[in-house]
Amino acid sequence: MTLKLLSKKPLNRISINEITAQAKVNRSTFYRYFVDKEALVEFYENQIIARLEAHRYKMISDFQKSHSFFADENVRNIIQIFADDKEQLQILLNPQSKSGFDDRLAAKMIELVRNSLMEINPNLSLQEANLLSSYHANGIVGIIKLWINNPQYNNEQVIAFTQAVTSKGILGLF
Repeated sequence: MTLKLLSKKPLNRISINEITAQAKVNRSTFYRYFVDKEALVEFYENQIIARLEAHRYKMISDFQKSHSFFADENVRNIIQIFADDKEQLQILLNPQSKSGFDDRLAAKMIELVRNSLMEINPNLSLQEANLLSSYHANGIVGIIKLWINNPQYNNEQVIAFTQAVTSKGILGLF
C-alpha cells in the first residue's frame, strides 16, 4: 500500500517515483488514475468517508422503517468502520503525515451526525444540532486518534466506552 510511505515521511517529501515503485506500476499508469500524489491520499480518505456516509444512510433508512434508533448498535457499526481501516487511519491521522485528514474527518462526522440528528428528531433546533454534533463527532475522532495509536486499547473497549458515553453521558459513567 502506497500509504505506508506516509508513515516514513511527509507527503511533500514523497516522490511519484517512490509511489510507483512501491505500487509496482509505471508513472503513466499512476497518472491515468491520479492527478498528483495528493489525489492518491484523497482517494484513501474518501473511501473511509464513503463508508461512514453509507452507514448513515442505512441508519436513517432503518430508523424510518422501525421508528427506533439503536444507539449502541450504531456506535458499534461506526467504530467497526474505523477498525476495518485501522492501518490506513494510523497513517492518515499520524501528525507526521500532515495530511489534514483529522480536520476533514471531524468536519464530515459533524455533518453526518448533525444531519442524522435532525432527521431523527425534527424538533431539534439547528443550534442544538450543531452543538451536539460538534461535541459528539469531535469526541469520536479524538477517541479514534487515541485508540489507533495506543495498542493497549482494543476494539471492544473503545466500543463499550463510546456506547456508554453516548447513552449515559459523561457523568453517567461515575
